[in-house]
Amino acid sequence: MATVFGDWNSVLLIDFVNHGSTINASAYCDTVKRLRAAIKRIKPLSGRPNLLRKGILLLHDNARPQSAHQTQQHVNSFNLDVLNHPPYSPDLAQSDFHLFPKLTGHLGSKNFRMDSELKAVVEQCCRHLCRQVLQIFRRWQDPSFG
Repeated sequence: MATVFGDWNSVLLIDFVNHGSTINASAYCDTVKRLRAAIKRIKPLSGRPNLLRKGILLLHDNARPQSAHQTQQHVNSFNLDVLNHPPYSPDLAQSDFHLFPKLTGHLGSKNFRMDSELKAVVEQCCRHLCRQVLQIFRRWQDPSFG
């Protein structure tokens, strides 16, 4: 499984879960730490403004690892804001509607001998698809969009 983080310019982090592992609150907190480190690395390389000062907004559904008290404290300690996806909402999260179906379509019925092969294809595909898909988030945050 892959968790993809991005802004409207690029993919910030693609975090993979090892085969057979589950995501619990502790594992998700580790992912948030890797996201924060990835954001810190981006600024010096790109000349982009400091995203951590601008504010980071995470879109969370109500999965237990994301709603756990430990996770909430961890996210708050990094001054990250959370936009909660309403429980039982008939609306799909933007990534569920735009990114993952395209990724699934691209992967099709391909078989991979090693996890590293799959990861490389997912990363390549996400970096290609995300630029156009992440533009949706820019429009979605625009108050005049509707």
